[in-house]
Amino acid sequence: MVDIHKIIKDFFKKNLSNFSLVEEYSYSRYWGVIYIYKNLKIKIDEEKGIMIDIFIDDTQYSLWQYDRRVINKSKLTEENVLFQLNILKNFLSILS
Repeated sequence: MVDIHKIIKDFFKKNLSNFSLVEEYSYSRYWGVIYIYKNLKIKIDEEKGIMIDIFIDDTQYSLWQYDRRVINKSKLTEENVLFQLNILKNFLSILS
């Protein structure tokens, strides 16, 4: 079985190392992580598939608002998680 938590953590270490992991949570079979850098907060969780939310100055945006292709990549697989993380990386590069 693929360790999605490890995939996410490794991706952040390699590609978004300026972000700090500030919270990990799980309840029942659901889980999530929160990363922060300056005025940006990234929340990644799994409830009904992988979801990535971006908070800019406390205003929440879902990753699908930036790129609707992630809607079809919500199933929790390594390929889908990496696809969404790369979309996130691209979005964050535009903000810089």
